[in-house]
Amino acid sequence: MLNLLKVLGISLCLILVLSITVKRRTLFSYIYGVISPLTTTVQSATEKFIASSYKTTQSYSKRIFNNSLPRIQDTVKNNLSAPVRSNHDPEEDITAAEKQDLDSLIRKQR
Repeated sequence: MLNLLKVLGISLCLILVLSITVKRRTLFSYIYGVISPLTTTVQSATEKFIASSYKTTQSYSKRIFNNSLPRIQDTVKNNLSAPVRSNHDPEEDITAAEKQDLDSLIRKQR
């Protein structure tokens, strides 16, 4: 709480000092006139740095992405793979009695 009061007091004092008028201009206006060219230089340098960083990061990202793609398409080269499935009915017919027997067997196992 004491630190908060110190910060508020210092801020208030700074605002009051910067608003003092000298020769029809505030101290803030004089300070701004001196610092303004420097701030524009710093801002343009920062923009150039960020733009070059973005381009560099973009090129690295493209290289990483291109490196992650497989160069060769994966294919099965032997005859040990599973046969192609076909959706057809079973070859044997199950009678209604056999179906009831199977159903009762399944119910008993539960």
